[in-house]
Amino acid sequence: MQYGNMGCDGGRVDYAFQYVRDKGIGNKSQNCLKKRGFKIKGYVDIPKGNITALANALHIQPISVAVDATDWQLYAGGIFNNCKKRLNHAVLLVAYDAQGWTIKNSWGDSWGENGFMRLARGDTCGISQMASYSLPP
Repeated sequence: MQYGNMGCDGGRVDYAFQYVRDKGIGNKSQNCLKKRGFKIKGYVDIPKGNITALANALHIQPISVAVDATDWQLYAGGIFNNCKKRLNHAVLLVAYDAQGWTIKNSWGDSWGENGFMRLARGDTCGISQMASYSLPP
């Protein structure tokens, strides 16, 4: 099966879930991944654009979401809403409250609020356009 991703150079979350389901995943190394010991049963796609379903799924576990991160480089804190919906980056949605969503980014602890970002409620940066979560084995 072709998984459509580019290994350590990125790709789509659903393709990554398919790979982990079929082949497993292990620890990072200089060669990206080795020792594929962990697998998942599958994954669930949250209906596109359904903010309520996204919030409900977040009660179960963190959610992988695709977002438009074009203007995120200079984010240093606060609630962000200066973005479009051209999906180009995957992040982990970890929480929400009355003000908005909280995501964990992969750019390190020196970015944003110790590696996290708060987005305004709603479909900010396209957060509800491509969201999914894995199912344990």
